[in-house]
Amino acid sequence: MSRPILILAVGATALLVKAGPCRVKAIQFHNDAATDAYLQMFDAADPADVTVGTTPAVWAPGAHATAGGDDVVDLTGLDLSFTRGLCIASTTTPDGNTVSAQLGVSIAIDG
Repeated sequence: MSRPILILAVGATALLVKAGPCRVKAIQFHNDAATDAYLQMFDAADPADVTVGTTPAVWAPGAHATAGGDDVVDLTGLDLSFTRGLCIASTTTPDGNTVSAQLGVSIAIDG
C-alpha cells in the first residue's frame, strides 16, 4: 500500500524523501510563482550524494509559470523505481540548479 508524504518547502537543495528502495506511485505539486518550476527526482540514498545541476535527475516533471495563479501537476498511476532512495529538488529548469519558488509536494510511495 502506498504511503503519502507531504513536503511543504522544496528548494534547490536536495531533500531526502526515502532512503532505500522505493517506487513512486503518484506525485502532486503546484507552482504559484512567475517562473517555471521543475521537480527533479534523484536515485540517491542521501542528499549529500546529489549535486543539483550536475547529478542527472531520473525524472523532472515541470509546472508552468503563473502570474499569481496556480499550475497544479497531478501525476497518478506512476511506477517509478528508485534503488538507492529518493531525493528531490525544485529548480527553474529540468537539469539546472537555480532555485524556483519553493514547491509544496505530495508524493505517494511504496517501500
